[in-house]
Amino acid sequence: MSDINLDVHKAQAALQEAAISVFAEMTFMDALVPPPEPGKPGLSPKPATGAAPEALAVNGGKSAEEEGVHAALDVLKPLSCRMEILLTRPLSDRIADILYGEAEVGFNGDEAPAPLPSNRNRDDSILEILNIMAGTFLSNYFGPGTPFKLELPFFVFGEADVTGPILSRVVLDVEGFPAEVLLRSIRYRY
Repeated sequence: MSDINLDVHKAQAALQEAAISVFAEMTFMDALVPPPEPGKPGLSPKPATGAAPEALAVNGGKSAEEEGVHAALDVLKPLSCRMEILLTRPLSDRIADILYGEAEVGFNGDEAPAPLPSNRNRDDSILEILNIMAGTFLSNYFGPGTPFKLELPFFVFGEADVTGPILSRVVLDVEGFPAEVLLRSIRYRY
């Protein structure tokens, strides 16, 4: 991290509030924090242990990394950390349908059919959600008007290149679809 000592309880609350509000305001979907299952860490005010999140089980036991979307964004100021979002592919597709609409098949008179949004546009919406979620988290934690610096969000394919301890983890149920938002400690080497 940076020289700032992160209050993990405050960070957990700020991350949870950011995730829930951004899903509501950007995707018009209700995100809830489900009660933790016995024997699973679930939502905890303490930082999770280990470098990697537990697999988000979807589609017959495949993890979100295998079947879904994993995006990350590095925060440079006022602290050094990485925010990650893990979504199932069905949730990502549902978000795209809400934002871009579902294309109609066939012709309507002289008009061409509505084009399906490209995969790039569909996935770019997840990057924008993560970007706004990071800004909302920082405003919730440090207060409105705090200057911050973010890298561009990016997709994570395979294993993450930077792994650090998880400072905060929010597990969500987004209208029946599982999702996770993570805040990791990272140090940059320049």
